[in-house]
Amino acid sequence: MAATIQTKVFNGTDKALELKEGNGGNYRYLDTIPKNESSKIDCDVNATYREYWVGTAAGIAEVVITSDDCAECSDIRIVPAGVGRSKLEKTLRSPAATQAVSTSNKWSFFSLFTRKKVELFKGEAEQPTSSPTTNK
Repeated sequence: MAATIQTKVFNGTDKALELKEGNGGNYRYLDTIPKNESSKIDCDVNATYREYWVGTAAGIAEVVITSDDCAECSDIRIVPAGVGRSKLEKTLRSPAATQAVSTSNKWSFFSLFTRKKVELFKGEAEQPTSSPTTNK
């Protein structure tokens, strides 16, 4: 089962925005966010790097939300930042939620080997070393 987190995206601009998911310039449509309304992004924390493109139906990009933004933020507001420009205002997740996200994404395969190696070295350090002595 994939571990997913939800991030709320609020459109604070004066026009409807499209939300698309992808990377490397290939995006798929997710939702249209009307002005002064919101949508949710379900981000799989174990998936490869994702971007969320937000722009107008004419294909003009307003902002790009990264998978890192989704992992770190519970709410993202898209607000005007001058003529024809927008910016992100982010609300960070609580530290406990961020810790839960980062712990669920550990490489357990490699940690098995490193943990055993550390335990091996600890075991060697704790055992007394005996050297052969000759008593004559």
